[in-house]
Amino acid sequence: MHRSEAQNYMRPVQDDISRCGSSSRAASPTSVRFIAPPSAPHAPSTAARRLAKHHPLLLTNAATTLIKLLVGLGPYSGQGTPPDFEAQRHWMEITLHLLPREWYWYELEWWGLDYPPLTAYVSWLCGFVGNSRWFALDTSRGIESEGLKLFMRLTVVVFDAVVWVPAVVWWARCRPELESKASIVTLANPCLLLVDFGHFQYNSVMLGLTSSLAFFLFSFQVHEKTILVPLLPALVLTTKSEWITLFSNTAAFSMWPLLKRDGLGLQYIATLLLWNRLVGSNPFARFDKRDVVKLLSVSVYTAAFTLHLAELLIPAPARYPDLWAVANVLVCTPVFFAVWAWSLKAGMEERWAGAPILTTKVHSRANSLSPATPRPKSRLSRVFD
Repeated sequence: MHRSEAQNYMRPVQDDISRCGSSSRAASPTSVRFIAPPSAPHAPSTAARRLAKHHPLLLTNAATTLIKLLVGLGPYSGQGTPPDFEAQRHWMEITLHLLPREWYWYELEWWGLDYPPLTAYVSWLCGFVGNSRWFALDTSRGIESEGLKLFMRLTVVVFDAVVWVPAVVWWARCRPELESKASIVTLANPCLLLVDFGHFQYNSVMLGLTSSLAFFLFSFQVHEKTILVPLLPALVLTTKSEWITLFSNTAAFSMWPLLKRDGLGLQYIATLLLWNRLVGSNPFARFDKRDVVKLLSVSVYTAAFTLHLAELLIPAPARYPDLWAVANVLVCTPVFFAVWAWSLKAGMEERWAGAPILTTKVHSRANSLSPATPRPKSRLSRVFD
């Protein structure tokens, strides 16, 4: 310790001695205590920082797996009354005991198998691994033991980790500048979390395929869960657009009638709030009133909140029992058409620039444009940016 520092630490002690009375000669040398300099605060552990910096996907997967398990603690579709849970169990039963050529024709009145063949083998594998009593042909119908429910919940988590998560991670690594954000925006999205781990299905096994929003909008008798088909690829492809945030939140709202029936209201609210926090979305923050997508977002979220409140306080009249479900459709459908129009516009712009839609590189024709003289945007472009 330097002399000046020692004097600084001795001064409070000397003052105390003088106040106690007597002269400095009366003070025994042994009464003088040196006050050690304050120790430096403990430096935060670098292990967490190192893990977050070098293995962000590992942390993302661990966090989202925990969320999936928590969502799975809630109720599920068909709890005590079929169909969904019993349908999934029954498909494991018939794929385990019957030949593949019989899978799609066996007792169709009791939840006939409607998964495509490749996914049907997932049912077979679950039945093969599980307890044979849970999947005894014909005699196991309607069984809902605690062991079976735990087994089936865990199979969804395992197949998600084996099939869907690697697909998302692989694609995220193709875009290094968005790797961490793309993965967490996709893996933590409330729509898939609520349908697979709450409602109970194996959609994540099938969703390694890209598809189109047009399929959802123009298909006949699509189910509300079908919105997952265009939504999840869109999340992987684009993580910075306000349009995608609006698309995801509206998709979750469009599934509310299904989730309400399953008793998943708490999970619905919690996953929506968490996901929007993760992507940094705050639609009610101050924004430019000329920002069309922001105005649309605020309008849609206000309408959704109003419908939730009205449904909570006002029962649907007996003459119109589906009033609130129809109102939900009327709010969501225009948004889906707007997002579809935006995606078409974005695709045409990418092709016009001579760049593949899924890359960030701009090829020769785009490079020939001088950055000092950007091409002026049309009114339509300004609306859908």
